[in-house]
Amino acid sequence: MEFTSPNSNQTELYIPHQVWGHDLSNQIKNIHVENGVFIKNANKITHKPNQKIIVWYDILNTQEKLGSSYYTYIIDQGFYFLYKFALICPKLYTNDESIDVDIKFASHNDVFTNFGNIAANKIQKLNLTADNLISKGFAISGNHSILQNVNYKGNNIIFFSIDTKSQESLTKLLYEIINAQERFFETKNNDNLFVFINNHRKHNSFYGTLIGSNTVLYLLPEKFNVNDFNIKHLLAHENLHKWIGNTLIKEKEETLYKWFTEGFTQYFTDKINLTNGIVTFEEYLGNYNKILQKYYTSPYLLFDNETISKLYWDNALASELPYDRGYIIASVLDLKIQNLTNTQFSLDNLIKTIVANHTHSKKEKFTTTIMMQYINNITKNNLKRTVNKFVKYGNFDLSNFLNNSKLHYKKIAINDYGFDITNFQKIVSNLKKDSTAYKAGLRNNDKFKKIHISQENQEAIAEITIELINGRLIKYYAKKKLIKIPEYTSIYK
Repeated sequence: MEFTSPNSNQTELYIPHQVWGHDLSNQIKNIHVENGVFIKNANKITHKPNQKIIVWYDILNTQEKLGSSYYTYIIDQGFYFLYKFALICPKLYTNDESIDVDIKFASHNDVFTNFGNIAANKIQKLNLTADNLISKGFAISGNHSILQNVNYKGNNIIFFSIDTKSQESLTKLLYEIINAQERFFETKNNDNLFVFINNHRKHNSFYGTLIGSNTVLYLLPEKFNVNDFNIKHLLAHENLHKWIGNTLIKEKEETLYKWFTEGFTQYFTDKINLTNGIVTFEEYLGNYNKILQKYYTSPYLLFDNETISKLYWDNALASELPYDRGYIIASVLDLKIQNLTNTQFSLDNLIKTIVANHTHSKKEKFTTTIMMQYINNITKNNLKRTVNKFVKYGNFDLSNFLNNSKLHYKKIAINDYGFDITNFQKIVSNLKKDSTAYKAGLRNNDKFKKIHISQENQEAIAEITIELINGRLIKYYAKKKLIKIPEYTSIYK
């Protein structure tokens, strides 16, 4: 890593630790500096002002570390990723991309597997060398037979193993989405790079992620319909993270505020797609009701965000909850703000203010308190108590809050765990004597250390493992019970 030092005698370095939920602090070794002295305990370099500084270091077994994470499907396909927050750089650079930092790799094999010959040759013909691909945030290996580079109206798009007809459809859809989002935020992103990969190993799976600030990766099913609601949502959601994302949040609070960075992104993805005719109102409403059902039948419904943040990287069902929780509270706030201001304001005004004031902010990052201050300024009403309760505990009667929408309730079968599973009081209470939990040996007032819920999907019967303070383990299968969940027949557009 090479940069010119500022007009001072020292520079603080950003040295990554948590990357995609994994601690990489032990992966980085042998840091040494040319034209300066590295102070290990302080993560600083002392140097002369305006000096050319070079920092060398080793990254060890990175792909193995990330291989057990949420990104396993990427690793399996032969695509390996590092973005700027997985690399050492001057700390200022993490908030100001205008600072010129040149990151080079002495040997790609230290970080990635060998580049496949076919892919490497095609990349070189497209003038996309391994180095500048890595500088964009990703590297490629494996023999991918179809590699196509498209520059469509200033947006650079790379397709791997995607047929020509699908490329054309995806390009037009992506351009429509980009325009809609840039009009909404009244800002334009430059130097966009989009990468589409055919997910040939997991035929029905599709994923996406924003890497750095302007590179978006999409893994699409082997066969897909570009007009499918979920494809449109995926493309829009990941690109929207350029505005509503981790640049708004303190690094240590990233998972704590997933309900905002992911949930609000989910909501505005669908709202912007709807208002621009990218999806229909019927599709929008149907998806909204699916989210309500998934959320109110989640075994983690009553878990607060702090506990969810601890489970986020290791529990698939728990990791879905912030998306749905944030989506619902965003929709609630949107309707409430419109009602209280006679539609003069909406949540649109709030999110634009937050993005404008707190993206890359060095002084003040997003918090619930800041959000409530903005809401109070707009509505002249104090919604803090209601919103905080929902944000923290995730459950309240929607009919009391959205009385102007057509809301009804339907019955659905969910898992009954036999007692109140709440993380904020680690004492068993309201235990049912006819429950499988009671039959397994659990008793009221038992103090527990940890609860693990194993459940393949929302419909499956859950297996519960409870670790008590005294070290005893209790395992049992939940029963099914009927509950009422909210569903809309209509809602504000």
